[in-house]
Amino acid sequence: MTGTVHGKTITFGTVGTAAITYSGRVSGDSMAGTYRLNGSLGGPWSATRAK
Repeated sequence: MTGTVHGKTITFGTVGTAAITYSGRVSGDSMAGTYRLNGSLGGPWSATRAK
């Protein structure tokens, strides 16, 4: 895994043969964006921190 956070923008992904990259924005306890698989658009993703 590799990744960065700049302000509210997040990018992270895998390192290896199946390159999956995620990008999106952080807002409070959640984040959402899109992912790409080997450079092709994969779809949306989201995550929320459990309380």
